[in-house]
Amino acid sequence: MENENLLLTLAVVAVVFSVAGAGVMYYSVASVPGNMLNGYTIVQAQGTTNLTVSQTVAINFTVNNINFGTGYVLPGASGALLMTGGGNNTNATGWVNVTQGFVVANIGNINVSLWLSTNKTAQQFIGGTNPLYQYNVTNNASSCPSLGIASKQFNAWYNVNTSNSTAPWFGDYICRNMSYIQGNNNLTIDIKLFVPSDSLTGALGDFMTATAQNAY
Repeated sequence: MENENLLLTLAVVAVVFSVAGAGVMYYSVASVPGNMLNGYTIVQAQGTTNLTVSQTVAINFTVNNINFGTGYVLPGASGALLMTGGGNNTNATGWVNVTQGFVVANIGNINVSLWLSTNKTAQQFIGGTNPLYQYNVTNNASSCPSLGIASKQFNAWYNVNTSNSTAPWFGDYICRNMSYIQGNNNLTIDIKLFVPSDSLTGALGDFMTATAQNAY
């Protein structure tokens, strides 16, 4: 009788451990994503794409020529006034009215500081008595927060600058932080000349240089 009771007890204990073991196995399998009960496993991996974009300083004269043509001072006048930007020439015969001045654009991918210089002074370019050679900067679409020289301003006439035309200065510092954003990255530079009646004759010309470097 005691043997039968012992066998019965062992059988009950075996059943209890069997049920508990099945429960632990089910829990461990069910708690794993992509578990074996579904018949598949999900595995993920990642790839990366990298590049480096270099900073580029680049400018361009998108309008790079001003040509008043051929003419002469109205007889009896002390001189003729020629200017771009829509102003009519005064006491000028033959010279054409030029409405568009130079346009310089920042075509790089960072803001720049910008300088303007000319190769000749008014006397060297035009000659005669009290010649005039000036420029005027228009800030198109707020492309430039401020002129580099605090004493100057936009939409005002200033004598051209041929001095200090070596680094770190290249003439007049006209823009401190010129934008490179399309549609907001250019300045118009109008030119005004006073040609005295006793000026030099023949084909006269000069060039303007824009210099840019990283904004500071």
